[in-house]
Amino acid sequence: MAGKRDKSPASSPSPFSVLKGLAVSPPPAGKKVVPPPAPRRDVDDTPADFASAMADLGVKPITPGSTAPPVPAADPVPGLLAPPPLPPPTEEELFLSALNGITAVFRDELPAEVEPQASPRRMKLVRQGKLFPEATLDLHGLTRDEARLRTRHFLDNSVHHGFKTVLLITGRGLRSPEGPVLRDELERYLSHDAAAWVAEWGRAPGNLGGEGALVVFLKGRKGGGE
Repeated sequence: MAGKRDKSPASSPSPFSVLKGLAVSPPPAGKKVVPPPAPRRDVDDTPADFASAMADLGVKPITPGSTAPPVPAADPVPGLLAPPPLPPPTEEELFLSALNGITAVFRDELPAEVEPQASPRRMKLVRQGKLFPEATLDLHGLTRDEARLRTRHFLDNSVHHGFKTVLLITGRGLRSPEGPVLRDELERYLSHDAAAWVAEWGRAPGNLGGEGALVVFLKGRKGGGE
């Protein structure tokens, strides 16, 4: 009888059979194996971590309702003197300081309280008709500049002819919203700019125009006396 054939299946090769005979070389002598670093964790990941980090730095938290401690004053520097106190202001400085707060207002017209300069005696003679104007200049309708120029020539010519009394008709300014502007301008001119010809002046009496006219008493010609 023939021998029995082995019917057991053929064994398959093991996957690790190829590794037989391989050996892992040991690490070189003297080289230390360093493990990988642990992942870094930020200090502000949680409120507890942040508070702990601040405490390590000496920072004290401020509780609600409390205030920060005051900062101590710096110690004085040796040898450094405090500046001397300023002296009190003088009277002149106080006066100049007060002037800086004054607002100046300039007007062409004479102040209302300025009165005509003619003496009562002369004006009485005019009212009585014992003195009468020897020449008359009507300034109606002129501007202030025109009236000043015309009056200057009129006064100069009157003195040249030896006149003693003349009349300037300015009007009362009844139709002007600003009042008697021309009369006020001529009064200022007679008081400040006509001293070379004018001795005195005053507002005319009613029979010569009243508030709308000015009586002017002139100086004599140079070298000719009054």
